Amino acid sequence: MIEDAPVPAMPVATIAAGALSALLLFDKQSEALLWSCSRGGDTDSLASVTMALMSSAKDIQSDLPSHLIEGLEAGADQKVDELKNLETRLRSRFKITSE
Repeated sequence: MIEDAPVPAMPVATIAAGALSALLLFDKQSEALLWSCSRGGDTDSLASVTMALMSSAKDIQSDLPSHLIEGLEAGADQKVDELKNLETRLRSRFKITSE
């Protein structure tokens, strides 16, 4: 266990179950994000895991408003590049293709 790792306010199993539920319930990223943020509790963790799953699924429509993406890129400095690099490594490691 990593000593300095943050502890989520919601149990990890609950976050995983919520994210998987969203993957089964919705076919658009925007719907899943709204649902995740409205659950209550540790919504940022739930929304983060949900969006990670949704962005990797082939049949999910990527329909997030551009201001969400642009806002992230404008305020995150090098974090966007780090996230894109992480996505590339995960896709390679787990053999996920973009179709």
